[in-house]
Amino acid sequence: MAIYSKILLITVLSVLVSCSSEQTIDSNVNERIKNFHKKKSDIFIEPRNLNEFAVTQRQFDINWLYDDVGKEYSKYTSKLRENQFTKDELYKLLKRAYIPHDEEFRYTHKRAAIYALSASLYREANTNPYNENIIEFRNIMYNPEFVSILSKENLKVIETLPINLSNYYSLVYRAIKQDPRAFNLLTMQIKTDPKVLNYLFYKINKNYTHKYQKMAIQYATYDQAKDYLSRNGLLLEFVNKDFQDNSILVYTAILQNEKAITFASPRLRRIVETSGAEKLIGLSAKLYIIKDEFSQKTSDIWYFSKNKSVEIVDNISASTSKMYQKARYYIFDEEIEDSFIDEELQLEELVSSSKMIPFTNDKSIVTNVKTLIEVESLKKRPLRNLWRIAKINRQQEIYIAYYQPQGKRYLSSIIYRNGDKYIVSDYKATIKDNGSTIWRYLDYGKFNPEMIKIVDIEETKAKTIRVKFKWVGNDQSSLYLLSEKNEKFVKEFINYIDNIK
Repeated sequence: MAIYSKILLITVLSVLVSCSSEQTIDSNVNERIKNFHKKKSDIFIEPRNLNEFAVTQRQFDINWLYDDVGKEYSKYTSKLRENQFTKDELYKLLKRAYIPHDEEFRYTHKRAAIYALSASLYREANTNPYNENIIEFRNIMYNPEFVSILSKENLKVIETLPINLSNYYSLVYRAIKQDPRAFNLLTMQIKTDPKVLNYLFYKINKNYTHKYQKMAIQYATYDQAKDYLSRNGLLLEFVNKDFQDNSILVYTAILQNEKAITFASPRLRRIVETSGAEKLIGLSAKLYIIKDEFSQKTSDIWYFSKNKSVEIVDNISASTSKMYQKARYYIFDEEIEDSFIDEELQLEELVSSSKMIPFTNDKSIVTNVKTLIEVESLKKRPLRNLWRIAKINRQQEIYIAYYQPQGKRYLSSIIYRNGDKYIVSDYKATIKDNGSTIWRYLDYGKFNPEMIKIVDIEETKAKTIRVKFKWVGNDQSSLYLLSEKNEKFVKEFINYIDNIK
């Protein structure tokens, strides 16, 4: 009895310690969520007179640039390297990029200088913003007027701006105003920032231009989405599926424009068609929301309890087994042998016992800050985008993560979330040519739900999953299988397939 009492006591203590650590983790996560949109500004940019800078030592000759890399400036992104230029050469490129073009200073040279700077100085500053060799250039290269000149010719300069610049927000706002496509080059920390979204939604869209409102609402939180839908109900088409099934948001959209009902979830559409829109905010709707929230919390608690109990039982079982083996060794002088496993038979059993899992295809942009923080923590790298491409249930989802490029290095991942556990398959790449080929031939750096499509999902006897997906290529598409093994996704090529839509 004493032994069982000790085991019970150890189990209780394990649960208490686990709960205590969970509370510590939760408090840390809550603090990170609270500060997610706060910007660290430790690189201070001072105003600089660019005209004064440009006329000092008027040396604009950059013919040596063509001797080094050729005259095809569009190829500089692959040919140029960090630290390739001397400081004197960098000053010449900066001046050439700034000086207005005329007959003497041809635009071809100005454009070449811009591409050369983008692929060398700015790329290096993005990879290592604290590089001492570039400190003397900062007040020039991050001057709002100068960034505007460069981004007008090569918009990708925006993605190289370190977020900890003291004037980062002013650079971002100016870039978006000049070309709203600059928004796509920002990290999720900035894309989901209420100030940036409101700027995109209200400042640029004074007449509520539908095109840019669409961009803003896809990254909006619940409260922002409600406000935006009250201005333009048809934007319900572009919110994620969870929002399309939210009675309050759907009701808000319908009040503004009755045609918005077209984009509501089938469940809410049936309620409106049979009983009227007022039912969406009536007692039954409120009871549904309460039931839904209770169901979600119950599901989360059940999932946590199940995982912890299984983990504790497994640990006790493993410890008991080891103690039993040692007892046999010491008492009976028996050799401890590993269990024999027939791998082929085991594989056959897994295949025969696997079952297909129903799932819902999706293309929603994930804006939940907790999820963004967790996914960024997986690679210690900021996200440019996170999409949910498949939903099994509340606890099981599949994402595509597109991380912010660092210099020439690109990274995307296919991620399976099972509660608070993440199984990842990484796809690393290095920029080639002029950026038209990153992961695959002529993909132009795209890794998104248009390129990656889930075909089916199956669960094995061991409760692991296998995901079959199609990777759409410009030239040819491929079929792959991701198998969950040792808390990782192992990718296996299946075959090539024709691009038949």
